[in-house]
Amino acid sequence: MTVLKIISWNVNGLRAVHRKGFLKWFMEEKPDILCLQEIKAAPEQLPRKLRHVEGYRSFFTPAERKGYSGVAMYTKVPPSSLREGFGVERFDTEGRIQIADFD
Repeated sequence: MTVLKIISWNVNGLRAVHRKGFLKWFMEEKPDILCLQEIKAAPEQLPRKLRHVEGYRSFFTPAERKGYSGVAMYTKVPPSSLREGFGVERFDTEGRIQIADFD
């Protein structure tokens, strides 16, 4: 059986946890998949080193409203498919869900 390490974390602001050593923690934990909630930023608002972490593919689903909610996923193995939202527009604009399939 293959062991897979998946971490889910409500960061309450990715930029805030970045200032508190997020990347050091991330590199020490080395999860196969890291899912983050409440990132509160669009990719273009993040430092490059948060958008492109060595050894990982990153996917961001921000809210339309700046500084509000949003989710992200870092994965060592790219998903075979990735969907954002679940088809209810009033919720999907809030950047609250990513659905990833892996083969």
